[in-house]
Amino acid sequence: MSNCCITRDGTSYALMVCCFSKIGNLFDTLRVYDEMKKKGWSPRIDVYNQLIYVLTRENCVKDAKNVLSKMVDEGFQPDVETYNNIIVPLCESCKLEEAHKIMEDMKMKGIVPTISTYHAFLKQEGIDETLQLLKKMKEDGCGPNGDTFLMLIDKFIQLNESRNAVSVWSEMRRYDIRPGYAHYMAVVQGLVKHGCIPRALEYYDEMTTNGFASDSILEKEFKKFLLANRDHWRGAGRYNLIPQRTKHFTSRTRIP
Repeated sequence: MSNCCITRDGTSYALMVCCFSKIGNLFDTLRVYDEMKKKGWSPRIDVYNQLIYVLTRENCVKDAKNVLSKMVDEGFQPDVETYNNIIVPLCESCKLEEAHKIMEDMKMKGIVPTISTYHAFLKQEGIDETLQLLKKMKEDGCGPNGDTFLMLIDKFIQLNESRNAVSVWSEMRRYDIRPGYAHYMAVVQGLVKHGCIPRALEYYDEMTTNGFASDSILEKEFKKFLLANRDHWRGAGRYNLIPQRTKHFTSRTRIP
């Protein structure tokens, strides 16, 4: 900027702090922050929020809390973004106990968590904690929504926890969230990937019955399964399979 005869102002310094913070560059974030103050520009709340984020991300939580106190001393009121900038990197580092303490402190100060706050925890928690967090989200009036459940289905599928992915699917219906194409494809592809073909067929049949487009790759996979297991399975409708020796396969199909 100086080479182009452009004088840096408070806005440009704030932007640079934000950019360095987002990529986790603690050194340059602090360097620009110090230069900003030396030039006589007073940091705003957005600058302090970015400082808090990068300090927490780089495992300087004590320093991040000091910045939080400094904000209050200078008359700024920490908001939900301020606290999320501590909670999110703590969750990413799997420091969930500390993150929960920060959230409780935030709520005691009358600041209501956002859906982003809860998503940070949900990305790391197991199934039991996940179900509890979904209830809290509902109580706080910030979800869960379709994106929440899609994230959870993808997470448990990636963890090879198909049973938990199916449990999340059931919870989605309890919260009156209608599954979309992305939800169906996530659960069907995940179940196929982990060898749960009969259960995947059940969801796929429901998906196409509800008017969503079929998938040629999945169709080939299912036809291959049908041909290989024609002595054990017969179809009721197009793909909703029924085992020959039981009343209905959907109540007997086990998820590993």
